[in-house]
Amino acid sequence: MKFTFAPFLFLLFFSCSTARHASRRFDATKDFEAFWQSFQQRYALFDIKGVQWDSAYKQFRPAVTAQTNVSELVEILGKMVAPLRDRHITISKGDEVLYRGSRNSAFRELMRGREAQFWNMVDQNLNRSGFGAINGVGPKYKEEALFYTGAAPDAAYIRITRCFGAVASLYSDEAEAKDLAEMLRLWDSLLVAYGPKQKLIIDLRGNGGGHGGREMASRLLAAPTVTHSIALRDSAGGFGPAAPQLLAPHSGVRFLKNVVLITSDRTASSAEDFALSLVQQPHVQRVGMPTAGMFSDMYNLTLPSGLEVTFSHQLYLDTNGQPLEDKGVPVQVQVANTAADVENGTDPVLQKALAL
Repeated sequence: MKFTFAPFLFLLFFSCSTARHASRRFDATKDFEAFWQSFQQRYALFDIKGVQWDSAYKQFRPAVTAQTNVSELVEILGKMVAPLRDRHITISKGDEVLYRGSRNSAFRELMRGREAQFWNMVDQNLNRSGFGAINGVGPKYKEEALFYTGAAPDAAYIRITRCFGAVASLYSDEAEAKDLAEMLRLWDSLLVAYGPKQKLIIDLRGNGGGHGGREMASRLLAAPTVTHSIALRDSAGGFGPAAPQLLAPHSGVRFLKNVVLITSDRTASSAEDFALSLVQQPHVQRVGMPTAGMFSDMYNLTLPSGLEVTFSHQLYLDTNGQPLEDKGVPVQVQVANTAADVENGTDPVLQKALAL
């Protein structure tokens, strides 16, 4: 399971009263020690993030006592991991996400309060460029369809809004398998429908992840390709050997004509897997801004009190052995959206994709 906890996926729930938490028997010191020790052994990105974890222990451990309640503990742990700027770090109780890591995203800030306006602007730019009506395809989440598509005489446009159909699939392996199968069925149907087109534009600017990025990319792969390698933190706190990740082309539906991939720094996690899988494909060009640089799958930990924690435990390396975390998948043509674009009704990123 891989997803980035994009803003629309989880809300911070602090409405649960302190008294309710305090009434449960737990020892905050045990939770703190288990939390710190698990990060010490498994978290993969301390060097990249420039964080001294031993120093964090010395700073925050004195604030935790056996009388510290859940809300206070979560606040302390949140402050301790905040410098990691890792949105894959979460602390949850059941379905309640009590803490989620944060990091800056220029595209996310641009979209704040104007998301509908932005995508309406994109659709209007497509219409003015000869594309027909832009239609939603697939299940909706927060009133947003999984895909938005449109076609011109020689080109097609597909916006992939997320890498999951139903949000419930993010919490269950069984549900994820069913969701992935349905998502790939829809994806294949779009590629078949647009097979006669000479150019395909795929827009991932708002895609915060989910699952199936590599499987979707395999439909655009010309030949088996080692796309990157992954090194895992081990229980001793070191790294195992980096394992090359081979991706094979899909045996069925494929689109191997011109592809232009649009990304932003909000393109994250499984959507980054999609982009990373296509870096070496000569028929694929990448436009926009580098992706978020949030690649690792999420390690799951249950603290003694029952609080559940996730964090990054993998180190992704490009084919030259360089870390990808925080750098993201680069683009060949760098163009950024601005607030003025939205007000003026122009999308320079899309226009560059159309012009290539």
